[in-house]
Formats: sequence, structure tokens, C-alpha cells
Amino acid sequence: MKGIKIVLATVLVAVMLTTSLPFVALAQESEAPQRQGVLMARVAQILGLDQQKLVDAVKQAQGELPKETPDARLQELIANGTLTQQQADEIKVWMESRPADVPNVRPAELKKLLDEGKITQEQLDALKAWVKARPDMSKIQPQLLKERVQKIQENRDALLTRVAGILGIDKQDLENAFKQAQRELRESALDTRLQEFVNQGAWTQQQADAYKAWIKARPDVPPLQLGRQFGPQGE
Repeated sequence: MKGIKIVLATVLVAVMLTTSLPFVALAQESEAPQRQGVLMARVAQILGLDQQKLVDAVKQAQGELPKETPDARLQELIANGTLTQQQADEIKVWMESRPADVPNVRPAELKKLLDEGKITQEQLDALKAWVKARPDMSKIQPQLLKERVQKIQENRDALLTRVAGILGIDKQDLENAFKQAQRELRESALDTRLQEFVNQGAWTQQQADAYKAWIKARPDVPPLQLGRQFGPQGE
């Protein structure tokens, strides 16, 4: 399990070069479809809107916003001096060499596919070998992360603006509703998990309360992992 998690975490390096996820800060890939539905339902409730109307506006906005290809992203990184042409070429060759028969899924899902016999150990080993062959980007990783955060913020802002325009509401009200709904969902999930630890005797209530206080005190920063766009793929 640990090995698979490492593999999939490393695979996200390639994904960092793409910016096809304008809704990442609103409904993330890490959120299961059921959680997305709960999120959208709560946002609609906060805004006093019909949930389907909100969902349709999001899908429409996502369809209208331009999608940036990996090639275009690499060219942008070359233009701003983050990558040399040689580095970009190496990254492109590496990305294109990813084993095509291994789904690009989360670690738990990949492990499940392996256990169910839907992928073989040989396929997983091929993916690990591909990850190991990744070009060294350690020197430019901080800049890539910085630019990724900036892209997420820009895309998020553009999507919020368009969704608000479609719905005919104030953009700040829409943003505040998503923040409130996401905060409520995170706190609910955290409370549930901490209570499990307490019930199991793994933690005391005091430890759980201290951890929750620490979590709430952390700075609020944009997510760096690529998330799914809201809605079904082709999502």
C-alpha cells in the first residue's frame, strides 16, 4: 500500500503541468461524487438557489472556459524561464511514455484494482518504473509549485466570475457560500474521524480537541493536488 501511494503521489508531478482544472478550489477531485453532491446542495441552500440550477451553471461555465493542454503549459513555462527547451522536451517525452493500460486513479483505487485483478502486478511495476524514470525537477519544483498555486487562483477566479454571471448573483456571495460549505463539510468529517479515535480508545477527548484546535489554526492555502472538475468525466 505504501509503495502504491508513493507512486501515485509522484505521478501528480506530471499533472502539475496542466491547468485544466478551473473548479479545483470549488469541487475538488479528492471529493467523491457523493461529497460533491452534498457540497453543491449546501451551497445552493446558503444562496437560496435551486441545486440543479447551480449545478447547470457550473457545468456551463466549465464548458465555456478554455482548457489548456500540457503542450501549451510547457511552452508557457519555457516562455517565463521556468523550464529550458531541453527540460520541457524531456518532460514531454516522459509524460507520453506513461503506461497507457494503467488507470490514472487515486492510490486507494489503484490498490483496489490490483486486489480485484483488474490490473496486474506487472502493470503496477511498469508504472513504478515509469515514475522512477521521471526527469529531475528538484531545482525547479519550488517555482512549479508557486506557479501552480497562481494558476489555481486565476482559474478559480475566472470560473467564479462566470458562474456568478450565469446565475445573476454577486461573485463574492458565491465565493463565500462555497467557502462556508467546504468549511462545514471539513469540520463535520474531522469531528466524525476524531470521535472514532476517541471511541476506539486511540485518543483521549483532550487529544482530539487539541488536534481539532490545531487544524483550525492552520493557514488556509490553496490545494496543490489536481482535482476533478465538477460533474462526470468528460468530467
